[in-house]
Amino acid sequence: MSAPSLADGQTEHMRWTISRRSFALRMIVLVCVTPLILSPFPVIALVWGAAPMSALWQWATALPLALFLTWVLGDFGIWTRNRATEWILTNRAIHIRSAFELDTALPLTAIKRINRWPWWSLVLRLRNGTAVKLPLVPTTDDTRRTILNLRDAALMGPT
Repeated sequence: MSAPSLADGQTEHMRWTISRRSFALRMIVLVCVTPLILSPFPVIALVWGAAPMSALWQWATALPLALFLTWVLGDFGIWTRNRATEWILTNRAIHIRSAFELDTALPLTAIKRINRWPWWSLVLRLRNGTAVKLPLVPTTDDTRRTILNLRDAALMGPT
């Protein structure tokens, strides 16, 4: 993607695309948690040495079930919708460039707070009560901290 046309006085601080690592981490968590939610007994049995075959069967069936849940919950949709999206953080806004939608600029001064969702995404809570989700961010803590620092500087105005 080409560089966005930035207004006068805007400087680019960070640029990122969807993270393959975050997507893989999300899938691994889903595959590991699915059998625990469905039936914790085989896990306990496996740890205590009782009925190991039923425990192994439970874990073996967890992968196809987790993949099905991934499809139902729309995780693959999140990946396909956002794989061509690029986020550009400037000192005044977050520019969202997508091949499928119109380019958008979200002013940093509109951000009230930022929450992590759970480890791989950020949710921007805006002052008007709405929320914007930044899915599968590569480094959630660094990105969150940088956005908040730039937002605070933007709220203080030029010095």
